[in-house]
Amino acid sequence: MKTRYFAFFNMECGGLPPLSRRRLAAGTSPCDSFVACVACVACVDMMPHGIKTSSGAYRRGRAPYMKAAASRRTPYLCALLLFGLFALTVSAQDTKTFHVAPNGTDTATSGTETAPWKTVNYAVRNVPKDSPCTIIVKDGVYGGFTLQGETYHFTHPLLIKAENPYKAKFKGSSRVFSIYDASNITFKGFEIFGEGVDKDPLEGSQYVIHISNPATHNITFEDCIVRDCYNNDMIKINVHPRDITFSNCIFYNQCPRGGDQFFDIIGASNVVIEKSIFFNHYESSTRGGTDDFLKRSQGFILVKNMSERNKGIDIFIRKNIFFNWTGKPDACFIILGEGVADSETSFNHYQAENIFVENNLFLYNPYNGTTEVGKRGLLLAQSVRNLKVRANTVLGTRPGGLHSTRGFMMFTHRSAIAKGERPSIGWEFSNNIFCDNQAWKGDNRPILSFVSKSNPPFEEDAEGKAVAGSYLLLNNLYWAGGVAGDWVVDPSTTGDRTKLIVAEDKQRIEANPMLPADFSGMVMPVLNGDVFVSGNKTIREEFVRLVKRYAVPQTGGAGIGKADANTMPADDILDNPRSKTNPSVGCYETR
Repeated sequence: MKTRYFAFFNMECGGLPPLSRRRLAAGTSPCDSFVACVACVACVDMMPHGIKTSSGAYRRGRAPYMKAAASRRTPYLCALLLFGLFALTVSAQDTKTFHVAPNGTDTATSGTETAPWKTVNYAVRNVPKDSPCTIIVKDGVYGGFTLQGETYHFTHPLLIKAENPYKAKFKGSSRVFSIYDASNITFKGFEIFGEGVDKDPLEGSQYVIHISNPATHNITFEDCIVRDCYNNDMIKINVHPRDITFSNCIFYNQCPRGGDQFFDIIGASNVVIEKSIFFNHYESSTRGGTDDFLKRSQGFILVKNMSERNKGIDIFIRKNIFFNWTGKPDACFIILGEGVADSETSFNHYQAENIFVENNLFLYNPYNGTTEVGKRGLLLAQSVRNLKVRANTVLGTRPGGLHSTRGFMMFTHRSAIAKGERPSIGWEFSNNIFCDNQAWKGDNRPILSFVSKSNPPFEEDAEGKAVAGSYLLLNNLYWAGGVAGDWVVDPSTTGDRTKLIVAEDKQRIEANPMLPADFSGMVMPVLNGDVFVSGNKTIREEFVRLVKRYAVPQTGGAGIGKADANTMPADDILDNPRSKTNPSVGCYETR
């Protein structure tokens, strides 16, 4: 029996079986039932809301094991017994199943396997709202749809899934999935793609998926292929939606125009992007356009606030793979913060808050006939509070050239700070691998290049120095093809402020991580009929294949067992648990 609510129990805490982890079903609010047990919670890792403590505050992240007094055994056991009984009452046996097929009919008497409905929109409007339901979508090609209104909110999670993974396909020349007023819905196993023509001005789908408005929450996309946007961002999440998750997906072929991303997240909260693959490979979709045109896209993921009323907080970018960059020279893989809206006369808040970038694999591999990945690096950030970049592996040819902001990792501020935009604070870069196996001494290709032009990037004291807690470099591994000292550039641009240098990383590792140097023959994770080109059948198999090819160090790699355990995530990019005493640096845990 598969329960929707479940708990793991830990027998190591004072001999008692306290609740060591709880997972809430989509759509539930933070639980108040176990306030008495919070002292013994061992981990609630990156929950959308966190766990409520006895003081009434919500706590995130991992808590240490804490011993419980023997006198509290009875409340624990009673609470756990009640919890178990409740879990058994909400099970997969209660789920009602409905069907959709291209040859179906949207009538009140349809919806069965033998007499299916025709469209997902009709199905969602007509399934029960007060009990668990599954809509099974049969193989075929469907048009897009819009979910907006009271009939698209569910008390229990609604699962909409392909009968056979990736064989139920949704396409459109406009927005394919528009989710504007809906909640507690999961989409699983679909291929979703736009239609259009690559030319300037662009013609075709504007957004493949658009999720918007405060009434929208608890929306999940799982095991989906989302591809080929022709106009604007591929996935737009804006205007206060919350609790949005994309997990175990493939995203490829963003709009090839400057200013457009795979994800544009504006004023959303609790957004999780995990266990997914990002890349561009336009020839896989036989898309036209000149080579120059196809090198003008923007970043992979953008998080920003446009105004005081649109605040982006709690964004989790974890356990993903990024490669085949096609961005402009002034773009980066991940962009945090952007320009302030012209209508804003005062902008006294942060562009983004509580951002986690961890356990990702970033590949700087040549693509589309060029050996340059771009002039800028991995991260462009401004006015960000509480940013953790940890346990990532960054591998390949680091950006170079005469641009003043180059290297794998950089940040900058723009003129928006003049409107009152707040300087950054609370940045941590720990246990990452920055590896370029090729030596580029004297060619303006540093491993790191942290630059801020004209304005202070961090909060400063009266002497113009960054205040304590502004940033931390800790236990990162740096490798520049064996050329000693080729770690960081000291930009000569007039007005540069506050440069972070590798020397500030007191626990740094300067040695070879023994990662692959050859990107030739990379097999794209795209479908070829019923299977992927590699022969694999699932997105997860493709994900594991790429991780094992590019993220696993050879024996003797300098980062094996050398991470700072105090700042590591609980597990690695493949969900393998990290060593509690001597974990490995980078996204992959080597035993």
